[in-house]
Amino acid sequence: MCRLREQGWPTSRIAQLLGVDRRTVQRWLVAGEPEHSRPHRPSHLLAPFAAWLEARWVSGCQIGQQLGGSFSNRAILEIG
Repeated sequence: MCRLREQGWPTSRIAQLLGVDRRTVQRWLVAGEPEHSRPHRPSHLLAPFAAWLEARWVSGCQIGQQLGGSFSNRAILEIG
């Protein structure tokens, strides 16, 4: 990114290339390197339902609204 800027690339073009906001590129250029984001941590909220969700997915229920509705009903039954 710094090399692109040194070669005369505009901030907006660098942002477009990297898929980030122009202001993000400006911050990175001031810092001299991209900010390091926190590592992704998997959600533990769905952990109790992971096997059930996986089974539904494998059985062909791959539309988010269907999974969400089924999941909500199951969560209410198990939690409530």
